Amino acid sequence: MDRVYREQSPGTCPFNAAFPLLSTPLLLDPVQDILGVESRLRRLRKQRLKERNAMYVEIQAKDSLQSLGRNQFSLMDKVKEFLSSDQKLFLVLGTAGTGKSTFSRELECDLWHSYKRLDGDIPIYINMATVDGPNEDLITKVLQKTGFSKDQIGEMLTQPEIRLDLR
Repeated sequence: MDRVYREQSPGTCPFNAAFPLLSTPLLLDPVQDILGVESRLRRLRKQRLKERNAMYVEIQAKDSLQSLGRNQFSLMDKVKEFLSSDQKLFLVLGTAGTGKSTFSRELECDLWHSYKRLDGDIPIYINMATVDGPNEDLITKVLQKTGFSKDQIGEMLTQPEIRLDLR
């Protein structure tokens, strides 16, 4: 291989060669990510994006149940505005079948698109009906259901750069 390199690039030193940077440092993960948290997050992200509903239609919402179709707005835009604020509560109400769960899954996928390696919140859609005893250790239970080990969850909960934010 060294011979081929020299034939193609006469007079250059192989140590001066510029190689493209990897977009995701997969080779460094085992060293930097001993418990495999980031690689597990990458698999979860891929799985959730694969499950995305291709037929999703953006939901238009209104600011109160009494509004009769006046003052409608994009629910996705309003929720993103909320997430970038310091506010702590955003309530989405609607009758059965209006798309609350579908919207929540779409929001999760949208947030996964902007997720950076251990930077910011980890978006996870939680179907409360599927969690036994959601009053205790909700995050741990949900992360275990998505395939994280107890050690990985412990690592995520103790790292200051990882935020598991329950608004």
